[in-house]
Amino acid sequence: MRWDAVVEAVLDELQQNADVLALTQGTPITRDASEVEYDRDQVRYSVLTNFTGETWETVVLTLVLISDRRNFARLVEAERAIRRLFDADLPVRYGGLWLHSTLLGARDIPGAGDRVAGRSLDIRLEVVRTRYTA
Repeated sequence: MRWDAVVEAVLDELQQNADVLALTQGTPITRDASEVEYDRDQVRYSVLTNFTGETWETVVLTLVLISDRRNFARLVEAERAIRRLFDADLPVRYGGLWLHSTLLGARDIPGAGDRVAGRSLDIRLEVVRTRYTA
């Protein structure tokens, strides 16, 4: 299964994005978006894939952006940057992989608290397959 290569390539791209960096202040993007605790502005992720499928199975990456409400403008800019990166009509190259990416949806995170803002984005990633003919 190569979904890990897809996720690694996408996370590397996100870690270098100026708007995402402005939100996280250089804090690494961490795995496991299931438990949202606020101790700093951050981006977390989780992965949904079919492990029994073919080698380059479609991956759904959920990104969770968490911010103090005072930094809400940075959260909005980070979400806009993520939308620009991944809601594309044409394949994009990330870390040596050509990927089709589609933003499936975005939503507020319920129960994030009065002083914390949270947004969740689901992105479908699919490796572009190349066929060779003889």
